[in-house]
Amino acid sequence: MDLYLTRRLEAGFEETLDRLRLTLLAYGFRLESEVAVTAGLRGPLELPYRIFAVSNPELEFPGGIGPEPAPRLPLHIVIQRDRHGAIELSAMDPVKVMLAALGDGHREEAEQTRGRMIRLLDSLVVAGSPVQAA
Repeated sequence: MDLYLTRRLEAGFEETLDRLRLTLLAYGFRLESEVAVTAGLRGPLELPYRIFAVSNPELEFPGGIGPEPAPRLPLHIVIQRDRHGAIELSAMDPVKVMLAALGDGHREEAEQTRGRMIRLLDSLVVAGSPVQAA
């Protein structure tokens, strides 16, 4: 069971980060946090990467879980360069994450969020570069 939606593109690392930051809002996502991972990297194939924690505030869950308001579940997008130089974007699949955390009663919201995530990732893929979906 793959938990990620993955796209690969030929682009610069910093350029991809900038484009992703700008594109998130256009697809209804909010950047909650950004983590630059560089600690413990020692070899030539161990490249720095970023983790974006994003949420989709337009699709936050009505009603909540029990007596408490529903949490805003962050979805992680990992941005890294592979050993061949391509940029890889791997986003957590909202359906698998949300249904595991909240149950089948939130399938419609999860499917809508997945659709937005797929469109967001596809919009970042440069024309002619290979697209791979997990």
